[in-house]
Amino acid sequence: MIAIVLGGAPTGAEASPNTDRIISNVGMSLDNITIVEAYATAVPEKERQTATNLLRDIDYALRRANGDLGRVPPAEQDADVKALMKRVADLTAYRDKLAKNLEASVKGGAELDGKYRAFREDSKPYRKAVQVFTLRTGSVQQFDSINAAVITEVLSQLTKLDEICTTKYKGLEANDKLAFQLAVDPAVDCSIASRRLEIATTLVEGSAANDVATRVKNLDKARTGLEAANGFLSELFISEMVFDPEKALAAVLAKHQPNFKAIGKTAPADLVVPISKAVTALWVEVDRLAPTYEFPSKLQHDAAAEAGAKKAVAKVFDGAKVVKSGMQFGQWSVAKNNLDIPTEQYRTGTVLFKAKTSKWCQQRDFTAHKTYIGGGKYQKEMTFTFGGQRYQKCK
Repeated sequence: MIAIVLGGAPTGAEASPNTDRIISNVGMSLDNITIVEAYATAVPEKERQTATNLLRDIDYALRRANGDLGRVPPAEQDADVKALMKRVADLTAYRDKLAKNLEASVKGGAELDGKYRAFREDSKPYRKAVQVFTLRTGSVQQFDSINAAVITEVLSQLTKLDEICTTKYKGLEANDKLAFQLAVDPAVDCSIASRRLEIATTLVEGSAANDVATRVKNLDKARTGLEAANGFLSELFISEMVFDPEKALAAVLAKHQPNFKAIGKTAPADLVVPISKAVTALWVEVDRLAPTYEFPSKLQHDAAAEAGAKKAVAKVFDGAKVVKSGMQFGQWSVAKNNLDIPTEQYRTGTVLFKAKTSKWCQQRDFTAHKTYIGGGKYQKEMTFTFGGQRYQKCK
């Protein structure tokens, strides 16, 4: 801001006491006005109220100055009076520019409001797409909710939004007040649209990295806790990864490949290297502990259940050969629903088998299931589910 400074009120040697008072009063009135030079060029929307207040103060000062100076007799209009008149003329010129620019600012504000409202309507079809990328800030929880179908659709929608951002709404002035009032921010929305591929790439790569990190963490946890777990690996992913690392690693890559394809890339082969290293470390621990475990010696037997388990092992584990088997409990248990009606009989056993490619045997618990068919009867055919695995010697 630049202040118009008079210094002391001018006095004329031939001025009457009344003229001296006018000179003093007008000078002090003008001294109280602090102009903003920038407003002579333009009035920003954010400073419109300040400019309005300034215009009010100037009008008041000019009315008073013109009225008072008009009462100075021509004979007493000396250099001091004429200097004040020059200041009044300069302030009047500034005042006219201020008023004009303030009016333009108000008009421009109305036009900007209209453009914001129009953008809000035009961008409605793409609102969900914008929100998908807006809400995903990079947190672990949000990475895994991204999939190829979502990415493809969002990129398509944001491409259309980017088109109207760079044509119809190109150069649209950012205005926080309107963005808040109308609950739409063209600057943010258009930025997301223009950066759509960058954001999608971050999400895809982040999703893959998060998945790999989680798997490595679980593998390391299984390794450090293997001895305490009596050698058993209970998590399905870990069992599959240890049983057939090549197949399991390929499955991880295949899981993320569609996401990478959606952004025009291929899932990098080295993506799963950290998992492979964690599996190798886990196998070191498996090899250390496997010789220390033996198959239980005191088990019950059920010929039908054990025969069924052997067939299931061969089918599920690609032709694995059963070495030993037995039942952990002597009787079948009954499962019932909330109405106390039987749903099945089940009995848990243990099987020791040798897979084609493994140097160790695996001990796995299994459960045989017989579905209830009514009248106190259960179907003869059994189904089998398998629990965690333990690698050990084949004895």
